[in-house]
Parts: sequence; C-alpha cells; structure tokens
Amino acid sequence: MNFLGMLQKNNVKIVKVTLDGSKEVHDKRRIHRKDKRTYDKILDGIKEAQANGIKVIIFVNVDAQNINYIPQLVNELKENEIKATILLKRVNERSGTKYPYILTPKEYFERVFKIIREYRLKEVKVYEFDVFYASLFNALSSGTSIPAKLRYCGGVTPNVLIFDPRGDIYTCDYLLGNKRASVGTYYPEFKLNTNYYIWKNRTAGKIKECFNCRLSLLCSGGCPMEAYRAHGTLYKPYCEETKYLPDYIKLWLSLRREDND
Repeated sequence: MNFLGMLQKNNVKIVKVTLDGSKEVHDKRRIHRKDKRTYDKILDGIKEAQANGIKVIIFVNVDAQNINYIPQLVNELKENEIKATILLKRVNERSGTKYPYILTPKEYFERVFKIIREYRLKEVKVYEFDVFYASLFNALSSGTSIPAKLRYCGGVTPNVLIFDPRGDIYTCDYLLGNKRASVGTYYPEFKLNTNYYIWKNRTAGKIKECFNCRLSLLCSGGCPMEAYRAHGTLYKPYCEETKYLPDYIKLWLSLRREDND
C-alpha cells in the first residue's frame, strides 16, 4: 500500500521510520507479518517521501545486538544517497518485559559516544539528549541565548495530555494502560484526579536531592517516570542519563567545530 497520497492530502511534513541497523541486522529484527524483508522497502519509501518534500527522521532502537552496526547503517544510507537525521534510542525495560540484550545507561552512552567520536558521525543524534534538550542544542547551533527551561518532558508540561481508547487520560506515554498512573478520564466525563497535579507540579525545586546538584537546572530532576519506577515517587531524581549530558555536549561541540576549522 502506498501512503504518499494520504500524507500529501493531509499536509504531513515529517514522518518517522525505524531502521534497526544495517540491512542484514534490520531484516532479522523488524520482521514483516508475512516474514518478508523490510529494509529495502523502507529505503524506497524514504526516497519517495524525500523526493516529494517530506522530511524523514530515522529511529534506531539500540541494544547489545545492533550497537556495533550503527556506522554500517550510516554508510548504507550514504550509498543510497539518503540524507536524514538518525536518532538513536536505548532499548529499555519500561514495559516491564525482561529483555536479555539491554544495555545499561553507562554501557550505552559510553559505547555510543565512542562510535560517534571514532567515525565522526555528525548525522547521528542521541534521543535522550537531542530530543529532551532540543532547546539547548538549538541555542548552541544558532548562537542565541540559552532558554531558562532546558529539558522538555511532556509528563510535567501543563498542556500535554494523552487520551487512550478506554476513556482514560495519561501524562506519559510509557504509562499507557497502567490505570494507577492515570491522571483522569475523558469518558464518560472529563475529570482530572490528584495524579495530574502530582505530575504537573514536579520541578527540581521540589526534589531535595537536587538542591545542591550542579546539573539540576539542566535536567529538572530527570525522567519522572524512571524516578517513579526506581523510588516509588515522582519526587526523587533520576540521574542515570543526565550525568552523561556534559560529555555529550563536549562531543557535540567538537564535531561542529570541525566545520569551522
């Protein structure tokens, strides 16, 4: 089925697709329901979308199985004359399902940084930083003032609500289906519960451990959902990703500095 006409009709400007590594690796991981290979078909779709003015962002779910194939994926995209943002995201166990190829944050960031540095992969971005801290990196790119609020999280943003098919409202998409984490209902009536205010009032200024932390204004206490998983409360910090942010900023700047040398 060709979706290009539907995308154009609805004025879609950006699409996100998943390539979980090089052709060989992806076709073993992202299997079609009829057991067909999907890599080449996805590449054809990317080319067609870009030829018609639609921007494409490529997601890569990274774990111990495919992390070493990131440079090969980048090369294959270049060989196919595809220029697109490649966004790496660590596979985690947020769903509660045990997965044997999980990389810890330490393993993941250290290995990803090393790969990006060694292969000078300027087109590769790291989801945990380039998405949640987009305002910071946009300011660094443009030379404008760095905004006061650096870390974006929909879960604590007042105007972000997620509606599931069952009439429940959530504030974090990773918690969909967990009724204990629901912040209200929209059917049969619209009503917010106390969870909504617990989420939306979370700031680093209300987390004791953040008071004397040099990164607290950068991270705002880290991911509230991960804090809840680790500590049973949103009002504790989650630092496992944030502590690698300074190293990523240095790496990011070093790659861009090459363009000016």
